[in-house]
Amino acid sequence: MDRQTHLLNSGLRITGIRLSILDTIERLDHPTSKEIFEELRKNYKSVSLATVYYNLKILLEKKVVFRISDRYDLHDDHYHTICKICGNVEDFNYPSLGFLVEIANEITSFNVEEHELKLVGLCKECCT
Repeated sequence: MDRQTHLLNSGLRITGIRLSILDTIERLDHPTSKEIFEELRKNYKSVSLATVYYNLKILLEKKVVFRISDRYDLHDDHYHTICKICGNVEDFNYPSLGFLVEIANEITSFNVEEHELKLVGLCKECCT
């Protein structure tokens, strides 16, 4: 699904800023909000950091983007490893652990709606 359709299906208006945020997240691969802001400033000189935060908040609420620690991703169909020193994030694909939701629902008083998995450690560069 293209970005414009994704925004419309999420009940959001299509704006240049939102499309640029989505393009930046894809192009930079797990950028921080500051990195997104710096990229947007290249084409939108008057954009403020508050505008970027506001749009990221809306995109997160509508599950158009996803947060991994202080970084952003367009997809939630994979898991992540995160370096605790430099903050580097890498995707890794693994069969869904959705069965844990069913187990948690059975053995707790919760009705679990979603799950996320992040593995934190040291990336190759920070290990040396």
